[in-house]
Amino acid sequence: MDCNGLLKKKIVALLHDTPEKTWLMYTRTRHEDYAKNRIRELYGEDYLEYLRDVKKYDVISSTIDRWVIPSRTIIPRVVRLLNPFDPSFYYEVDIGQIDKEKVNEYWRSLRECLGKLSNDRERYHVQYALMELLWYKIVGSPLPADTRFPTHTVFDHVYSTASVVNIYHEGKFTGFLVEVDIPGIQNFVSGGRRPGDWWIRSWLISAITWYLIKDLVWEFGPDILLSPSARYNPFYYSTILEKIPFISKCISSDNLDEAEKKFVKSLITPDQPLMPATVTLLLPKCSLEFILRDVSTSDTYDAIRQYFKQYFKKRLEEVWKNIVNELQRSLDRKLNDDKAWQNQFEGVRYCLESCNDSITYEDLKRIIERAEKPPFEIRVTVIDIEKAYEDFRNIFNSQKSEIRNRINQRLNGTKRKLEIGKDVFPYSKDIDDVMNDLEKKLFFHWLLTKKYPEEVHRVKSISIDPLLLDSWTLEITNARYSKYSEKTALTCTCGRPAAIHNPRDEPTSILRSHEALCPYCFVLRLLQYNTDALTRLVPSGEIRVPKIVTSTLAALPELIEWFLNDKEVIEFLDQEGNKIEVKGDQLRYLLLETLKQHNPPIRSTSFPHGYNTRFHLNLEELVDELQRIDKITSLIVVPSNLKDMLSNPSEQQLYLKVSLSNKTSKHLRVLNSLNKYIVMIRADADNMGDLKRGALGYSTRDYFNKVFEHLKIYSVNDKDAELYSAASSIIESVLERFYESYPREVSKDSKKNDGSQQLPTTLVTPTYLSQLSYSLMIEAILDKEIIESNYGIVIFSGGDDLLALLPARSVFSKSPIPPLRDLESLLSNELLNLVKRFYYSPALWVWWLTRLNHWGLLKGIDGFRHTKSFFAPALVAYGRSYGIAVRHYRDPLAKVFEDVKDLEDKAKHQKEEVTKDKVKDGVSVSYGRLGAEGVALSNTLGTKEKRDLRERNSLGPFVATFASLHYQGLSNNYYYDIIRELQRHLDLYEEDRYLISDPFMVLLRYIIKRNIRNEGAKSQPPLLNLKETLEFLESVKNDLFDLLKFGFMWHKSMR
Repeated sequence: MDCNGLLKKKIVALLHDTPEKTWLMYTRTRHEDYAKNRIRELYGEDYLEYLRDVKKYDVISSTIDRWVIPSRTIIPRVVRLLNPFDPSFYYEVDIGQIDKEKVNEYWRSLRECLGKLSNDRERYHVQYALMELLWYKIVGSPLPADTRFPTHTVFDHVYSTASVVNIYHEGKFTGFLVEVDIPGIQNFVSGGRRPGDWWIRSWLISAITWYLIKDLVWEFGPDILLSPSARYNPFYYSTILEKIPFISKCISSDNLDEAEKKFVKSLITPDQPLMPATVTLLLPKCSLEFILRDVSTSDTYDAIRQYFKQYFKKRLEEVWKNIVNELQRSLDRKLNDDKAWQNQFEGVRYCLESCNDSITYEDLKRIIERAEKPPFEIRVTVIDIEKAYEDFRNIFNSQKSEIRNRINQRLNGTKRKLEIGKDVFPYSKDIDDVMNDLEKKLFFHWLLTKKYPEEVHRVKSISIDPLLLDSWTLEITNARYSKYSEKTALTCTCGRPAAIHNPRDEPTSILRSHEALCPYCFVLRLLQYNTDALTRLVPSGEIRVPKIVTSTLAALPELIEWFLNDKEVIEFLDQEGNKIEVKGDQLRYLLLETLKQHNPPIRSTSFPHGYNTRFHLNLEELVDELQRIDKITSLIVVPSNLKDMLSNPSEQQLYLKVSLSNKTSKHLRVLNSLNKYIVMIRADADNMGDLKRGALGYSTRDYFNKVFEHLKIYSVNDKDAELYSAASSIIESVLERFYESYPREVSKDSKKNDGSQQLPTTLVTPTYLSQLSYSLMIEAILDKEIIESNYGIVIFSGGDDLLALLPARSVFSKSPIPPLRDLESLLSNELLNLVKRFYYSPALWVWWLTRLNHWGLLKGIDGFRHTKSFFAPALVAYGRSYGIAVRHYRDPLAKVFEDVKDLEDKAKHQKEEVTKDKVKDGVSVSYGRLGAEGVALSNTLGTKEKRDLRERNSLGPFVATFASLHYQGLSNNYYYDIIRELQRHLDLYEEDRYLISDPFMVLLRYIIKRNIRNEGAKSQPPLLNLKETLEFLESVKNDLFDLLKFGFMWHKSMR
């Protein structure tokens, strides 16, 4: 395939259906002619010649249902956009409300931005990045691509059509399906000790993964990304901003509200790890020429895969070398110019075969040089699509006759014979044409659900221990263990031999007390203080690394609230010692980010007043220090990247001054009362394997019936009912026959509980995959916002996967601390008020709000995620399972991670007590020190419908209420009384535990009544919630005891 014309075809593919297509059909405007005019207006007459090819790509990319069912001739004013993963969720659009002037404004804005560019590559990237974003900002309403089966927007369709351009040329499938994967990332990330260590490792994985593919994305277009999506991907937008700086003016505007401004800033700043370590690409055949520029050729049987592997391996080595070299240059400057940096390594030992008593500048350089190779490998899977198509045709031809007969039977089996090209299959002329098109549809489904998983599985079967990749580990291990008789050499937490060691009781900013690091972990630690290497990797402004220690993270909301309430404790100063006024929400955010990013400053300061600028905000050490010293007055350097939070940003360095005294013991009492527990939350979307193969939990016939129920509002007739019934029957029969050829699936999710084969609900098409990866990207962005709005640190957010660290408690003077205001733009008023009222644990609400986010139940339109900038379907086909470990801040994070993995596994394998079937969508929580036992429940406990999850009477709100009743009128011991009586019943009636729930409910009511502090408390508003709280307990009697133990974990977290 020649790359000439490739980008032009993609440009036209994005415009062959315009966003307002349904509105045009409603107003009886010929949308094809309208699209031609828009193409002519933006790019000129010459581009229209590519429309003929784009129509072929359109057919391949379309969803299977749209291919079977003909277009509607009459479009009603009100249409429904359905969620493709569960059509019972929908958004109703009044097409008559679409403002023509807004539509024209949209095209003017797009034309203005594109008009500043002269070449196709830049124009295509800008068009791809802006066309969806501008539509929602200016026009607002999402519109279905088609009303015959309205399960996707025009954007879903045109973006996927552009992807098909890569793999279909001159009537043939061609090109490559490529997966690039960095294995072993969990071990890599969990090798760190501090929260900042975990964050920097996870962010580097995201940034390096993007770097591996960045040049390919720029050369051939963002549509080559099957997963993750380039749509709303901050790493993609930052790349476009780097190449075409003026685009920032097109994305942002002065009339945006604060929430939208924050979203736009986060969209172009990839400052959080949202990019997964696995990417899937659809590359045109001409991409091989691009790859071969950087690799050596060979004649091996696996030559093409080796070419791609060489290319990506070279990219990996290149990016790692750039990081290390930039870090070395930065360290050179600081060690030569700043004595404070030099003092960081006083008393630190350099370890080679044995440890020296001191370390020199040359030693530091040698340590960094020993991390010259990347600390991880990559796996590359390559499928030659042209060869794969030949294999598929052999399979299809063996079934072609039977499938053809089944289709004819369905067409002739209705009350009247359905005619191809008129009643069904609008893109086909006859049955031969139908079979040709079906071959293309089934090929893409087979490629993604059969061939691709098998090839990935084959490549993954060969793995290498990352510790064997670097020469340091092999060389030093051999040297030490061949000479040492006692075999007590220092080892880093990641398992490698240590290269640097702090033997002192006193920590430095770089090294904790008695900490030993290998060259790689030392480099990763230094990167937290030398972010120049990070911003060169992803040019996006300064990267904010959370260097907060776990003791401060545990107390973060309470610490901020204390500082806000006691004005004598803190103040902001400039370099001259002048006080800087910071008010309202600005103050809360400035405190939050300063404390998150703060670590004792390494560089010297010119502040003249002699305060201790090496002050540690490690609360454990601070308490010890305050017991020895009457007064501590210290400064925390405000990171320069926070000045934009101020209404009048200062050019000077800013400081947070903290003054503490033990004279009245007040400050010491507050410090001792602050929370000591952190929470690690790990989540994983259930049945992603099924989602990726189009299996949505019900049959094709049921799926069509759900869609048809919505279409009845359009005054459909018996003919339409017959048509949809026939269409579902045709697709279902094709799938049944096709799957007879390979009943054993690669996906472990593809079997039902009884072991039988679960057929896909629909065929996997480019449009379907576009929606899936887009939904995951938007989910990742909103999960990130939820975590950050609850005082947490995002370790990773990928849509399906989630890992975060949060404070366990948020209570000051027995009152709930308010969540950050950013949360207000994400939640409905009802949900926001509930969160504020029972905001005693940020971690609890992160669990529940991210679970609601997974099903699009946070705000407004159920089953969708939407703001003024985007509109995406939620993955409501299946749930999401959580492992939650509440641990003391002293517990090693790596061990906490092991606990949370076990808890998540327990949540995924919980059993429904009546049928004993495995039920996913679970949550397992444990409280205590390492290894504490957890309790698992279903996230949907007490609900009948998926929508019920957002109701007041669901698991999350119940636990938030019931576990915090000691703050609302009950005694501090009420839950301990409940658990004591609960244990007595379990000891007596273990075999019949579910038969005694009724008498236990009577006892429960008595315990609660007995624990009311005083008679006046009976009338307190919170206690009025007891009635509905107890009603929830009544409704889940089979899980009553596990529910109470589950709530007890959270109760202890909030105390």
